[in-house]
Amino acid sequence: MSGNALYHAAAWTRYYGIVTSIGGKSEEEMSRLAGQVLVSALAVPVGSHTEGVDELKGKNVRLTSLLGLSRMPTRSGLLKDAVRFYIIYSSEVPIASLSSPATS
Repeated sequence: MSGNALYHAAAWTRYYGIVTSIGGKSEEEMSRLAGQVLVSALAVPVGSHTEGVDELKGKNVRLTSLLGLSRMPTRSGLLKDAVRFYIIYSSEVPIASLSSPATS
């Protein structure tokens, strides 16, 4: 999503929420999707700040709005959501084990 790992991860998280609310997916498909959400959140560089140039701020505001978010996503927020919404527990075991140092 626009070459921005943070918004790519936020888009996967939103998609997971939509798919969860609609239903109709098998447990295996949901596990695979949960893994994708987790890997994308973990792929966001630690300490990546998108503050700076006004043009970049405008782009971030548009992306935030397109995803229907009330504020700009953060790596830590995405990982906290993964724990809060049990995404971490729904993903496959090898992928969930990757996140244990990041969420503690």
